Amino acid sequence: MTTTEHSQAYCGSKHTARRTLSLLTALGLLMSGPAPSAARVANPFATDDQPATNETTDTTDGPARVRRLTFQYTAHDGRTSVVYVALPAWYRPDRNPTIPLVIAPHGRNATAKSMLARFGNLPAIGAFVLVSPETQGRRTELYPWGYRRTIDDIARMPELLADALPWLRIDPTRIYAFGTSMGGQEVLLLAALHPHLLAGVAAFDSTVDFGLQYRNFAKIEDGRKLQRLARAEVGGTPTTAPTAYSERSPMTYTRELAHSGVRFQIWWTPRDEVVIQPGRQSRALVVSLTAMNPEIALDAFTGRWQHAKSMRADHVLPMALARFGLLPKEFGKAPIRFHVAEVAAAQ
Repeated sequence: MTTTEHSQAYCGSKHTARRTLSLLTALGLLMSGPAPSAARVANPFATDDQPATNETTDTTDGPARVRRLTFQYTAHDGRTSVVYVALPAWYRPDRNPTIPLVIAPHGRNATAKSMLARFGNLPAIGAFVLVSPETQGRRTELYPWGYRRTIDDIARMPELLADALPWLRIDPTRIYAFGTSMGGQEVLLLAALHPHLLAGVAAFDSTVDFGLQYRNFAKIEDGRKLQRLARAEVGGTPTTAPTAYSERSPMTYTRELAHSGVRFQIWWTPRDEVVIQPGRQSRALVVSLTAMNPEIALDAFTGRWQHAKSMRADHVLPMALARFGLLPKEFGKAPIRFHVAEVAAAQ
């Protein structure tokens, strides 16, 4: 297995390192880019024959800096894919306490690398490892839409990390999965199919009923193209291949999710322009889960944002991480402008 390494540093003052950092100051730093003097690398995917070089360099003091690494793995279809990793810059083979892991599969037509950008320097502030694999579906790239073998690949991430980075010590009781849109669909399926892997799941603006979403594709931009891709990936339409669509729908696994022992956060916006009937998607799942298990550990939230924009370091992602204890408590409230409201399960 080939391991490559990159460093990503984020600008900020020495005060950034302090846990007493105010939320507003922190959010101003989360999505900041590299320093203007940062050096760039021509090839970020170095191999053993082409040694890795720092992608960016920043001499900023303090621990709120993120180190990025990549390694390769063999996916379910035999192809070689890349896994992106972000961790605190101070975490090294000679300084490696046990820390939590966040698995973040990418969304539809997005890349795994983009997931690291969404989290900014939060892995350093919270002292956790973030991993995001490039995944393929049954027939398509970047559109796996919850294919079972793709979910199994995602479930292998702790094992693959241990092989690629043996000095990385993950707390097996603190493994979480975060995803938005198709990524939300996949983290819910991960909890249903591999419940003993996870301590918690946060799903944002998720497709929960894939058959319904296929029909609703016709109502959104590029919807006909998405329907063609879905037919190629799944092997038909919800009418001609109902079982295949059901297998990719978290709603199908309500019983498994309700009794999984996993903690859930489910986020959606009534204004969603992609998953355009969230009341029949995320909200319906919340109602079904709590009806199946009134004692389930589940928090539900709505707010005002564009589809899939909420799971970002400058949005409500810090709040979601803080509720799982992955960030300090001062991050536990979302900025007022997002109008976040907690939803009673029965609503």
